[in-house]
Amino acid sequence: MMGYIYLAIAAAAITFGGSMYWQYSSTISENKELTVLIENERASNKVLASEVMQAKADRIQLEENYDDNARELNSLLLKFAALEKEKQQLENLYAKHDFNYLFQEKPGLILTRANRASELVFVNFANSINRDIAATEENHLPASTTD
Repeated sequence: MMGYIYLAIAAAAITFGGSMYWQYSSTISENKELTVLIENERASNKVLASEVMQAKADRIQLEENYDDNARELNSLLLKFAALEKEKQQLENLYAKHDFNYLFQEKPGLILTRANRASELVFVNFANSINRDIAATEENHLPASTTD
């Protein structure tokens, strides 16, 4: 009978030892898995941190671009308002004249004015081109040439 008790105690000890070993090995396995997960999360955090820094830099650049664009828009709106005012003044001026009457009754007057205006535009255009050519040639000449 005592043999059975020792046998039962030995079986219980072996079972208890086996379960403890199984618990220990599963804990080690879980620890390894958690270590791998932690390392992956650390790597992901590094990537995310660099992406956050890039996003902050992009946001700052976008804010600067927005400010520049807002200033440029304000400038263009002011120019547009000035052009609208000039347009309104010209419309008011031209509303006072009956150009159909002038074309029919005084064609020479209209032709003379148109030719003078065309000539003035041509002269201004030619002068502008000559200035551009001179500036281009000036920029392409070597600094050490003397005649």
